[in-house]
Amino acid sequence: MKSRLNRKEVKLRKDEAGYALMWVLILMIAGGIILVPLLLLMTAGLTSSHHHEERMLRFYAADAGIEDGFYKVLNQDANLPLTADDLPYEYTIADVNGNQVTVAIENIWILEGFETESEHQGTTPHEELVTTGHTAEDGVYQIDIAYDGAIGNIKVNRIGVWLPPGFSYVSGTSTAITTLSAPIDDTVDIIPVVSTVLFPSQGILYIDDEQIEYSDTESDQTAFTGCTRGVNGTTPAPHSGGAIVSSTLVAGEPTPDDFRDGTAYTWDFDPTVNFNVGDPTPEDPVVHSLSFQFIPPDQEPTWAFSWTRTDRHDIYLSWDLTYGIYRVTATAQEDGSGKETSVTSYVTGPEPWDIMTYTYESY
Repeated sequence: MKSRLNRKEVKLRKDEAGYALMWVLILMIAGGIILVPLLLLMTAGLTSSHHHEERMLRFYAADAGIEDGFYKVLNQDANLPLTADDLPYEYTIADVNGNQVTVAIENIWILEGFETESEHQGTTPHEELVTTGHTAEDGVYQIDIAYDGAIGNIKVNRIGVWLPPGFSYVSGTSTAITTLSAPIDDTVDIIPVVSTVLFPSQGILYIDDEQIEYSDTESDQTAFTGCTRGVNGTTPAPHSGGAIVSSTLVAGEPTPDDFRDGTAYTWDFDPTVNFNVGDPTPEDPVVHSLSFQFIPPDQEPTWAFSWTRTDRHDIYLSWDLTYGIYRVTATAQEDGSGKETSVTSYVTGPEPWDIMTYTYESY
């Protein structure tokens, strides 16, 4: 006798026949809702990546133009402009990463973009008032302003310095500097110096290891008077002629301003200070000095420069002539698209010429 397996047959009801189609339609609609934004996101990502690649190629092309311009400055190409009044040297480099690169090399006035030149002076310096700057010792920068007295009174309302990127002024270190114009013993109460111009009318002097309190300065600005020797626990002592005399600077703290990727610091004098001191000559001008500390102290601010501003129109500005600056601008234009990327570099010298700053702009 054959055995049978019981089977249960399942039959769809008439009203369930369209359920499968409905679920298929729901899944298709849901997939479309998700898929379309996903495709758009992928397209945007690919487009963004393409644009980024284009920008980088333009940047590398422009940077190649900067390097070519730098090479021309370094080797003092015969086409370079000799002064700030000369036209820029411009040339084109074809097909760099599919870009055409235009290079412009300008000899610029070092104060361009910060001070306004006098219409009577322009960007031509004068020999009567000379401003220079140098590192006096590790971490200390000194500005010297020499005036030979040739054109009468000169009143100064600003002394400035520019520090390159990575360097900054140390707060509270502004110092006036002069020298003894004659030797002194340990008892005199009048201290003869080259100039008291940048010093306060009263304060504390530092000479070698001695501190001296003074109450006034002579009217011709060549001596400190009313001096009390050996204050603040120091010992009165004789000092030789030419010894350095220092004190706080009458102008106080400088004002910082962003300038050429570095920082310009300016001491503004109100009232102005009169540089017509003593009896100077072109061979022996009177030198007025200030100093300050900078950080990092273990590095040399090679490209720093200083300047002086007066209230005159004929000698309105005096700047550090030991430095020259070229501005090199390279613009890479993508073939066919008109898209541009520009890179600007300031190259300073004269020896050694070197790239000072980069500024990157994209259009």
